[in-house]
Amino acid sequence: MYVRFGDRIRRQIQGTPMGTNRASHLANYYLTMYELNFIMRLAALYVGAAFAFLRTVLYQIACAFLLTARYIDDLASISNPYLHHLLYVDQHFQHATGIYPRTLLVTSVDSGSSINYMDVSIQREAGSVSRLTTVLYDKREHLPLSRLFIIKYPHASSNISSAAKYGIITSQYHSMRRIIMDRNDFSFRMAGIISYMRTKGHNVTHMMSRLQKLCRRFTELYGTNPHDIYQ
Repeated sequence: MYVRFGDRIRRQIQGTPMGTNRASHLANYYLTMYELNFIMRLAALYVGAAFAFLRTVLYQIACAFLLTARYIDDLASISNPYLHHLLYVDQHFQHATGIYPRTLLVTSVDSGSSINYMDVSIQREAGSVSRLTTVLYDKREHLPLSRLFIIKYPHASSNISSAAKYGIITSQYHSMRRIIMDRNDFSFRMAGIISYMRTKGHNVTHMMSRLQKLCRRFTELYGTNPHDIYQ
């Protein structure tokens, strides 16, 4: 990246200014290049006659990366035993070469039967070794942010339109249903939103009416009765 200061132009050789519009795009372009090259090298090995004896292993490696995903600079990997063997380009496993350069330090934040990734916590379902479920992960509920007093939603007496205020129920319902697979956690989160808005002076009957319409529309998710959620 080149930055101009007065009559001088300087090239940034490490990192990208956070918060700029281009930062996330540059990170995606940069990392995608290495990831695409990794997949292309893996595919070339698979079709190469000289490595025909490795095709079963190479296929297993490719399948293992189906549950490895990245969002900008956050990487999540589920049941991929090959990732730590192929994380960097100077690593080799079964003639395959790794992904990222050593200048890109990858650190492990969460590991085990439950990991926090973006806005969700990915967990194994109780009593299952293969089925996964998701619950909401909110950094504001954990230290150090839990020490802060945070106003989430406006008071009923604010100058915001009534449609916008009660639209919070609709928007949060859709936001939650897209990322939460666990019904109990979904019910807990929606009940928490309604309880919080009730303390802000909002009409519970109006909120429950809106929630009921949503429940009837998406019956396959959490049932048609909003009182099953808010009780």
